Amino acid sequence: MNREEINAALREAGCLNSEDFTLMCFTYNCGGNDPDFSANALFDEIGKLSQMPELICVGLQEMVALNAQNVLAKGFSEQQGHKWLQVILRRLNDYEEKHNPYEVVAHECLVGLWICLISTRKLKAALKEVSIGQCATGIGGVLGNKGGVA
Repeated sequence: MNREEINAALREAGCLNSEDFTLMCFTYNCGGNDPDFSANALFDEIGKLSQMPELICVGLQEMVALNAQNVLAKGFSEQQGHKWLQVILRRLNDYEEKHNPYEVVAHECLVGLWICLISTRKLKAALKEVSIGQCATGIGGVLGNKGGVA
């Protein structure tokens, strides 16, 4: 059997379901600023799209100033991530129809890095087994001054 035949058999058995959707991925350097200050330029560009995507992956860098206090205190990064998340959702939902709002699928932060997967409510119901994580590789292999989120 070739790949198409295998996929057809899996669909027929109810084991495979696929759906077309639009995806937008972007990264943004926040420069250590709060979202209310930094987000305007970002969303001015998003507002120019002819069609809003159904799935959005956002990667932020320098979400907090990289100093010793922020490297050691994970809570502040998480607070900033929550602020950014609220602003992003509010601005996206300003563009989207009210009956299919954007919702968070998953998010993760590591000091000044943050990643978030956002989808429309309709598409979110179809998403399964989403995985997201972070890896700190700074001093002693544990501090978040080096590492990544994915």
